[in-house]
Amino acid sequence: MTPSVSQIKIQDLDRLGIVAGIIESMCRVEQINQILGTHQQEIVTPGQAVKASKTGN
Repeated sequence: MTPSVSQIKIQDLDRLGIVAGIIESMCRVEQINQILGTHQQEIVTPGQAVKASKTGN
């Protein structure tokens, strides 16, 4: 059965949520932090910074 035009709903998710989800599922934040290391005075880890730059957060 094909939905009618009145039944179709469109939502704009952009790419941001998708990219963030992929980064999370692949554990990239932790991998980047392990490779680059972290410092106790950091507010944002290197992995978090990469994730934010790729997702627009």
